[in-house]
Parts: sequence; structure tokens; C-alpha cells
Amino acid sequence: MYVLQWQDPFVSEVGVMVPSLVDSGQVYRLISANFLHGLSLIPVHLLFNAIGLIGLALLVERPLGSIRTAVVMGASGLMAMLSSHAIGGATVLGASGIVMGLAGSALCLELHRADRLPVWWRVPRRPFVALLVLEAVMGFALPFVAGEAHLGGLMAGYLTTRVVMGEGAFTTPPSRWQRRTAIAMAVVTVAALLNVSFLLLRESNALERYGKQLLATDDITVDHDNGTAWRMATESRATVEQLETAQRLAERAADRTDYGNPEILDTLAEVLFVRGDREGALRTIDEAIRLTRGESYYVEQRRRFTGERDFDDRPAPPTPWRERAPREEDWLIEPGVVI
Repeated sequence: MYVLQWQDPFVSEVGVMVPSLVDSGQVYRLISANFLHGLSLIPVHLLFNAIGLIGLALLVERPLGSIRTAVVMGASGLMAMLSSHAIGGATVLGASGIVMGLAGSALCLELHRADRLPVWWRVPRRPFVALLVLEAVMGFALPFVAGEAHLGGLMAGYLTTRVVMGEGAFTTPPSRWQRRTAIAMAVVTVAALLNVSFLLLRESNALERYGKQLLATDDITVDHDNGTAWRMATESRATVEQLETAQRLAERAADRTDYGNPEILDTLAEVLFVRGDREGALRTIDEAIRLTRGESYYVEQRRRFTGERDFDDRPAPPTPWRERAPREEDWLIEPGVVI
């Protein structure tokens, strides 16, 4: 999943947990967000969670068994995202909730079944509890850490372990309901990832449904609107209904930026052009040309719209507008402007 995130930024957009989008019908995000991590040159987020999963899972799976451990992990991941959703915070992604669930499970076993654990398995209780307290403090103190998700995962892991371990978890096979619960969690996980897969394959019906869900909420970024509209118009076999949704997304993005961002205007112009509204596309791309003082990409886009270039002969995109170094003419004082 991490490799896919690097290859296609759309993976992160459609998979992270966004409370408003979950409310609009994208419930699968409560599952898919557990498989995604923040992208960086050194994948610190991914590495810490991987180490936590491996280390803590070894402590939990040996005494509980694979089925019970799967139930604990599934409940922890879901509760972590539900806790964050209940708080109504920002976007959340990562397997930290599952890691904390395994920590809660290890704590539960240490407190309630220590007398039945092998000596080699035991962990120093006081340092372990102190580490959990420190993690909780950091989770709520650091702005980029979802403390509520960590807490939800920890509590879910602890309570689920209390339920599944019973009196003979170390010696008896999993019960029927535990096996069925583990299977149900696996089915739900596969269904959630299939939702993401259809979007990543740019399947028309999935994109159209996704776009309508975006329109149902205002609590998303302009880039989200703009990127989805562009993909709907250029990366799939767009239907009439899909292009209508794409235009509404592009118009909302343009309106939210006061029609002052050339990249967003380019998306709107592209959608209008694909829909057959050549005059509207030309008016929109002319504004992008004016804003960029004749950036060649937008000029070549205009040539596509007038028929001087083939319909599918889209020029290579320029440097993103927000990253473009100021040109000398950008510093010229416009007539009538006092600085």
C-alpha cells in the first residue's frame, strides 16, 4: 500500500479517514485508513508502526492464537477510526490504532493472566505502563498525532482481549463465534479495499458515485475537488452523468479560489471541453493564460480547444503554480497599484 501511495496520489485521497466523507457514505475509509501511512523520504511513520506490529503481535499471538489475535486487531483498528470520527478531527491514517490495540491486549494479559504466562513472555510491568502513559501524553500533545485514535485502539484491544481470552484461551481452540467474527472482519476488510480498488482503476460508476459523495459535503479541500474532477474527465471513460458531476466539482473548486488559481481553471476548462462546451473552455483557459502571463502550457491547451492540436494531444503539465519560482515580470508594478 505504501508503494501504491507513492505511485498514485489518489490512493491517499480515497483511503484516509475523513469524518465528513464517512458521513456522506464512504464508510470503507474506517478500514482502508489503517493500511495507509504518511509519505516521506524516510518512512518514519511506517517503520514505527511496522516495528510495533511485529513486536507486540509476537507477545499477543503466542498466548491467544491467530484467530483471537485477528479479532483483537480488527476491533482495535475499527475503534481507533471510530474514536477519531467521533471527535470530528482532521484526516487520519496509519496502523497506530492497531498497534495500540495490541499494546492494550498485552496489558490485559499481563494484568489478568500473568500467572499463566511463560516467564520468557513476561514484560516489566511498571516500565510498560509508564511507556503507555507517555505515549498517551504525546498523542494528545503533538498536533500531528491522533491521540483519540490511539486511545480508542488501546481500549478496544484491552476490552476485546478480556472477552476472547475467557478462562482457557491458552489451551482451548477458538470458539465458533470467535472464528465467525474473524471471518466477518476479513470479509469487511476485503470489501473496503475493493471500494478503493475500483476508484484506483478509474471505474466510471465508482468515480461518479465518489464525486457525488464529495459534493454532499463542504468539509474537503479544494485540491480534493480539483483532482477528482480532473481524473473524472481525463483518466476514465467518462459518461455524461460523470462529466456533469466533474463540472460541479471543478466549478466549486474555482469558486472557492475566486477563479484565481490557473491550475483549477485548467481543470474546469478541460471538463468543459470534454463535455463539448468549447466556448466555455476557451473563456476559462483565457483567464488562466492571463493569470500566468502566457504560460506556454495554457497556451497549448487553448490550441487544443481551438482544434490546432489533436483532441488527445494534451501538453505536458507545467511546474505546479504554488511551486513556481517568481519570474522577473511578476515583480513589475502594475499601473495604478501602490506598494
